[in-house]
Amino acid sequence: MKKIFRSFKYAIRGLKVLALAERNFKIELGFAVLAFILAFFFQIERWEWGLLALAVSLVFLAELLNTAFEKTLDHLHPDEHEKVRDIKDLSAGSVLLAVIFSVFVGLLIFAPKILNLF
Repeated sequence: MKKIFRSFKYAIRGLKVLALAERNFKIELGFAVLAFILAFFFQIERWEWGLLALAVSLVFLAELLNTAFEKTLDHLHPDEHEKVRDIKDLSAGSVLLAVIFSVFVGLLIFAPKILNLF
C-alpha cells in the first residue's frame, strides 16, 4: 500500500508542477472552470457533462504530456536543435488539437443554450 500512496503523491506533485509553472495550463484551467460554471447554470444533460469532462480532460492530458516532453528535451538538449524544435512543435500541436476539439464541444453544448436566451 505504501508504494501506491507514494505513486499518488508523485502524481499529485506532478500536477502541482504543471499548475504552478505553466501559464498555458492556468489559462486552460480558467476556461475549464468557466465551462463548468456554464454547465451548472444551463443544467446540461448527463451526456453533455460526459462530453465536457472528456474535452477538458483531453486538454489537460495533452498539456501535461507537452510539458513533460518540453522539460525532458530542455534537460537533455538545452541548446537549440532542429529535431528538438520539431518534437516540441509536434507536442504543442497535440495541445492545439485538444483545444480545438474542446472549443467544438463547448460550442456544441453551449451555443444553442446561449442563443435561446435571446
